[in-house]
Amino acid sequence: MIGLKRIAFSTFLITSVCFLPACKDDNSPQALRYEILKALDSGDYDKVIDRLENDKAYQKAFSQEELKINLAAAYIGKAGFDAATVINDILNTDNDGDTFKLFAQAISKKAKGQNLILLDKALSNYDEIIGTSNCENTENLSDLQKDACFLKGLVETAKGTSSLVLVLSNNQQGLEDVIEKWIEGVSPCSQDDVNSTYVFDEVEATACAIEYANNNSCSIPDSNVSVSNITFDNGMSYTLLKIDINPSPLCTTPLNTNTYYKLIKDNDLVITDGFCKTDFSPCNTPDGITCFPCPVVSNGENFTVEDTIIETINNGADSIISVLPENQQSDLKENIHEFKVEICSASPSDCLCDGTPCLSIIDVENASELEITEEALANYLKNQ
Repeated sequence: MIGLKRIAFSTFLITSVCFLPACKDDNSPQALRYEILKALDSGDYDKVIDRLENDKAYQKAFSQEELKINLAAAYIGKAGFDAATVINDILNTDNDGDTFKLFAQAISKKAKGQNLILLDKALSNYDEIIGTSNCENTENLSDLQKDACFLKGLVETAKGTSSLVLVLSNNQQGLEDVIEKWIEGVSPCSQDDVNSTYVFDEVEATACAIEYANNNSCSIPDSNVSVSNITFDNGMSYTLLKIDINPSPLCTTPLNTNTYYKLIKDNDLVITDGFCKTDFSPCNTPDGITCFPCPVVSNGENFTVEDTIIETINNGADSIISVLPENQQSDLKENIHEFKVEICSASPSDCLCDGTPCLSIIDVENASELEITEEALANYLKNQ
């Protein structure tokens, strides 16, 4: 089925072998299929998307499943991802319990709001291929459906982790720096940690916003939250949180209050990318008056912590693992399970072990099915 060490998107392209003499007719289905494969291999993703979405001749050259799996590959490539790299990033993160942080660090280079939208378009194509079939019931899947299940799981994992990277920092220019400080730690009573909790204040602000979205309160030490409402020119309205993290009384060095802005909609933290005005034109410094965190919106829908981080991390792995041969499942399954264990370690009772609240870290580590929640994610961020 799928060889883990040789995965590349071209492995999944269903194309006819096109020998040069057979390709002389530029309008033949074989020639058009070959042209799409060549464009994918050369990274001309815009061409692939344009031809497969808008040109009936190219569309007729493929079956519907073939068209959609190639189109999805183009969206993923345009977002800067490929299957082999995502797998390697997952497998190369086993390092003293920091598996999820290190995977986030690898993803941070590609974490952009526009890339989330592209990954989401790829997922829609995979969903159309899979239809009502169950990815875990592999006996009833066609080969293309198995490929779609596998790739969907990888894309969901990349999408969820990209969303976490974006939600940890409003500032696109500082994403990698934020992740590095999250991994390496910060010095208490420094400007990165003014409330002296040994946690980067920008990460704590995200935890605070997740908590507030769920229960209208925030338990971050030496912090206060003020709330207002903001409506963007596209008609979408949000609750705007202004989170001030103040210097701890224990700190003797003069420090400034760190202020962060976050958007909430329908009791969920919204994924944002950089700053913008209400007309979505870019701005540099958020002030809660004319410049705000810029929500990532696709087809009138927001990306949120629940649907892009919690759901994809919980469910993305299942469709990856179920279609792999048994001898290739263990490492990938173990590392993705370690992602969840790491998130649940700060507050086991906020995770579900085989459908019920976990009682201890031992339950977390031994659960056959481990499910994280927003509360678990918030506690994880506060205690790392």
